Amino acid sequence: MTFKTNEKSVLALLLWANTFVESLIEEEPPLIAIGKTYEAFPITNLIKIGAFRPTDEKMYEMFLEDLFGREKNSKIDFEFVVFLHEIGHIETNGAFSHEELEQYEKDVAEIEKRTDENRLLEYYDLNVEWSATKWAIYYLYSLPYGEALKLENEYMKLLNEMRKEITIE
Repeated sequence: MTFKTNEKSVLALLLWANTFVESLIEEEPPLIAIGKTYEAFPITNLIKIGAFRPTDEKMYEMFLEDLFGREKNSKIDFEFVVFLHEIGHIETNGAFSHEELEQYEKDVAEIEKRTDENRLLEYYDLNVEWSATKWAIYYLYSLPYGEALKLENEYMKLLNEMRKEITIE
């Protein structure tokens, strides 16, 4: 499956996202690309922005509310938190030993085999995932609310512009 969209809207989103990440990570910032789903690859220093909105929004919001008391009426779109979460993977990956990362990969593989709803909450609760989410939330908390909302609005506007012209082949 391949997807296509307007090149101008893709370039605008990538320019904004890469500039944003460079402002956060001065030394060797990750490259931002578009993929089917959100993903981070700390070893290759790559983050993919999801061309499609994640389907686990409600479960992730429950996780955020349980851990951080995130208000349900927060104006920050959860998908901006997901983008920050992927940056958090790059920022926190060095805190884990090789053995911990290997165990994480094994745990993810086991969780992905299952179909029950609890698997998503268990996935978010893995140390590697939790650390990336914690980084994202604390980054948002470090900003004045108006600044966080402005960043989220810019990101979501560009993301939605790209998405409105997606075709799948």
